[in-house]
Amino acid sequence: MLLLILLTEELPVPAALYPLNGLHGTRDIGPNKNPAGKPNGVHLAPGPFGHPQGSYRFSGSFSSYIEIPNNGGLDTRSITILAWINHENENGPIVNYGEDDWGFHFWVVNGRLFGRLSGSSPYAITPYNLSKNWHYVGTSYNFSSGVVKLWINGSEVAQEISGSEEQSTQYNVRMGAKDSTTDQRYLKGRIYCLQIYNKSLSQQEIIAVQNRTLNTYDLPVPTAFYPLNAQHLTHDLSANKNPAGKPNGVHLAPGPFGHPQGSYQFSGSSTSYIEIPNNGGLDTRYSVTILAWLNQENDDGPIVNFGSDVWGFHFWVVNGRLFARPSRRADRAQQKNAFSSSLSRTWNYVGTSYNFSEVAHEISGSAEQKTQYDVRMGAKASDQRSKIFSTSLRCRRTATKRCRKNVQSVYSDGVFVTLFSYDRV
Repeated sequence: MLLLILLTEELPVPAALYPLNGLHGTRDIGPNKNPAGKPNGVHLAPGPFGHPQGSYRFSGSFSSYIEIPNNGGLDTRSITILAWINHENENGPIVNYGEDDWGFHFWVVNGRLFGRLSGSSPYAITPYNLSKNWHYVGTSYNFSSGVVKLWINGSEVAQEISGSEEQSTQYNVRMGAKDSTTDQRYLKGRIYCLQIYNKSLSQQEIIAVQNRTLNTYDLPVPTAFYPLNAQHLTHDLSANKNPAGKPNGVHLAPGPFGHPQGSYQFSGSSTSYIEIPNNGGLDTRYSVTILAWLNQENDDGPIVNFGSDVWGFHFWVVNGRLFARPSRRADRAQQKNAFSSSLSRTWNYVGTSYNFSEVAHEISGSAEQKTQYDVRMGAKASDQRSKIFSTSLRCRRTATKRCRKNVQSVYSDGVFVTLFSYDRV
């Protein structure tokens, strides 16, 4: 199990996010969990960043496509569609709403990008051909302004006033080929990371989400995902939808990278904490990793404590040093602890893991852990050290295997406090 807190304040939430790679296949990893795409006549191929299974290749035929069922999650009024493409021919659909219909469609036409609301509405087309290599491309439509725009590598390259109208996005989505024998334009090439948003993104937002699924091969799937910021507060954004944390005596504060509401501030009292109810989704039992961005202002108190008033697995600051201790599930015995050197009073990306720690390690023995309890951050109910713990915490996450990667380096979206807990080593 993995628990992560991530700063997503400046990033729009996708209606759909399909990495289209070897790790996730044609599944949607966005918060809406739309149906997986149905691949036909396509295969995994090298992506734009060199991974051998970093994209899907379309052969340029009637029978080579991915079809994404639309149960309503892809039906939008305003829209932005983004993808990485490497086309090898001159014509074919990147995204077409409708197997054999002309809903909203985003194509390569005569070697140029093409975007249109429907088969009869005005369209936007780029003024020049797209070179046949990898490009980050997109189209957007703003219902309020009626403007369709085209984007290449984060820059607007064309626009057309199409008028404000309800667009045809109720259909299933086709990539690579329409289900039509009369239209024989089929895309030959590769596509990676399809993103769909239910708003017209700004240029800044389009650039910000450019690498949203980059290096997802290195990331475990979270069982809990708590951003801990102004946009998402203490809600879990993962597919498991664990209960929201219950904040008490805390407030939003600046985060480690300057966002004015990028963390939560704990005042250093017994009434200043966040408690996350554990309905079983946070119960790892075996291995666990906890990671966090931390800026402590005193020397003692809990970063994460399984148990509001008991000693489950716990990760603390003790005497100004990081402290972690497992706790056996079968009895009341606590296991050996691990200590780090003193921690400077500034933002630090910190962590612990049972069976492995990059900061300090101690042989503690193999035992099922007490991770069945609710999680407390900032204060434990009956420990005076909780009363003097004053800190800011940012971003937290949970997954299902032990993490050995530098997670900080592969999340381009922001920073986080992370708890990984896994079923088995």
